[in-house]
Amino acid sequence: MASSPWQRVASVSLSVGAVLTLGGAIALVTTGFAVGVRSIVDPEAAAWLEHWLPEPSGATTRDLKTVAQLRSELNRATQRMGEILPLGQQWLVATVRQQQPNCKAGAACWPIVQLRAYQAQPTAQTADRPAVYRLITTLDLQGPPESLVLATLAANDSGSTRPLPLATVQGLKGGPAGGGWLTVGSVYRSAAGTAHYGTIVHLNVSRVGRLGNLSIQTQWSSPKPQPPRWESITGNREPELVIDRSPTDAPDLAIYRVVPSGFAPDPIQLAQVSLSEPVFRSSELADWSQYQDAIALARVGLWSPALNKLQPLRDRLVNRSLTWDDRVQAQYDTIRYHAELARARADSPQPDRLTQIAADLGDSRWQKAIDRFEQGSAAEQAALVRWLRSANGERLDRQIDLVLKFAPNQASVMFWKSTLLAARQGRPAAIGWYRSRPGQSPELDARIDRWLAQVALIPR
Repeated sequence: MASSPWQRVASVSLSVGAVLTLGGAIALVTTGFAVGVRSIVDPEAAAWLEHWLPEPSGATTRDLKTVAQLRSELNRATQRMGEILPLGQQWLVATVRQQQPNCKAGAACWPIVQLRAYQAQPTAQTADRPAVYRLITTLDLQGPPESLVLATLAANDSGSTRPLPLATVQGLKGGPAGGGWLTVGSVYRSAAGTAHYGTIVHLNVSRVGRLGNLSIQTQWSSPKPQPPRWESITGNREPELVIDRSPTDAPDLAIYRVVPSGFAPDPIQLAQVSLSEPVFRSSELADWSQYQDAIALARVGLWSPALNKLQPLRDRLVNRSLTWDDRVQAQYDTIRYHAELARARADSPQPDRLTQIAADLGDSRWQKAIDRFEQGSAAEQAALVRWLRSANGERLDRQIDLVLKFAPNQASVMFWKSTLLAARQGRPAAIGWYRSRPGQSPELDARIDRWLAQVALIPR
């Protein structure tokens, strides 16, 4: 059968394509052979190729830079390389600083806006050829919102959502294996006080996820100058990240566990141990009620009473894994750790009587605090009354109200409630409240009346 014109055209096209493909392959082989022969006869003749041929890691030599080259590669009018931190033996993390508009001088004019992760490359290192690094990834950064920092200071101003600038970087040693941790932060100063803040970043170098991935884990703020730290709170294999956010010496810590993320680039994430929501599950109403009472006490900072309620429940249920899981255990460990700090503070000698009384009250040592108070001078007692009129008194008032729900007739707690009312609202309010309470005794009546008369004489 005679072929159609279209079939003849297609046949010719395929033949031409085959000839061109074969010719290109022959040319490529011939060129490669020629370059190979020439490189053997004259090794320097093909040296220009090394600039473009990939290293075993996949990077070309153009991608590999020494630390000195890293420092000089970013030097623009409005952007420059900042600190370079080693994280482990094979990794560097560098900061990128950017000049702010209408800012002329000072560190605040050049905040940190980006992190860059570099990995050391396997090359022959000599005195004339220092270690070289390859850029793996970058991460743009911004600080926490102003509102987060002002909340730490318990300021009347709620603040804005604008991100605060980041000025310093610091590595956090002692973290879980499989990566590096650092915090990038600064200091915030206002009429309400001084707060330290930052952003926690993780560098993933494990075999799971994306090698060299940088990820923001959380943002933090604290009235204390100490940076976040890694510490074993729960006794598990991995330590926890601890942020001290206590406005006073009374312990108030944010504790973060390392948990799987389910996120491909970084296999782990930080999860804060929260006491704001119940995680205990039980069909026994008595167990559920005991757990709720313990969590309520912990939320207002009554750590030792909370532990006293939660400890026997744990001892009874710890072997029932369906009821007492790792989330409940994390809450228990958080409460236990705070209770240990409160107890150690109350047991330690304090610089003055007021601080010692505050430490006793912080560990719910109500009667011990009364004894110290009654032994104090008139000036020390006046200092305590002024302390009760501050934000410290507001916190103590919330604690006392909760304790009175569990022990409405506890004389030492009623003493402090009456004292608070007298200090903050006046003697008539204190007497009216006290006389409405059940279970009064003539001895306590006389004692409180004498003290309330003294409180009334202390100027507001």
